[in-house]
Amino acid sequence: MTDSEFRKSLQEFEGYETHMYLDSRGNVTIGVGIMFPTAAAAKSSGIKFTNRETGAAATSDEIEADFNTVKQKKPTKLNGDEAALKKELDARLKTAEGDCKAFYRDYAKLPSSVQYALLDMAFNLGRGNLMKYKNFKAALEKSDWKTAAKESKRNGIQASRNKAISDWILAGDKG
Repeated sequence: MTDSEFRKSLQEFEGYETHMYLDSRGNVTIGVGIMFPTAAAAKSSGIKFTNRETGAAATSDEIEADFNTVKQKKPTKLNGDEAALKKELDARLKTAEGDCKAFYRDYAKLPSSVQYALLDMAFNLGRGNLMKYKNFKAALEKSDWKTAAKESKRNGIQASRNKAISDWILAGDKG
């Protein structure tokens, strides 16, 4: 798997929109899984928003209003700048990679397919929740790909994503 293939899979798993929307758990999100817990987070994200109707740059008040509109499950008016969304995704993937290394010291020595599986988990879960996967980590330490694949299963995500991650881990046996 290449970085480009991973990003394509991540986009399929997380979805991609240039405007704020509610994800499957009801979180306000934009781009590829970039979650905003609050309107303040959206305003301070560094993502430039524009009004889809006028093309004008959005004000701080408009960003907050759009965030609140999304929370009410109503159509929004603002789009995020795609270059800024890519930059934010890059930054979040870098954070997720750091989380992988904190979770599993020998992350760089794992087969590449297993590295991508772990990166997906870190991106989706965040460091704190990833650290709870102790049985998964123990299986990685033993290169027990079958157990690691089983222990990578997450609740609350689509079955196809769990299967893909499991398959990537099982491919570690070949890599």
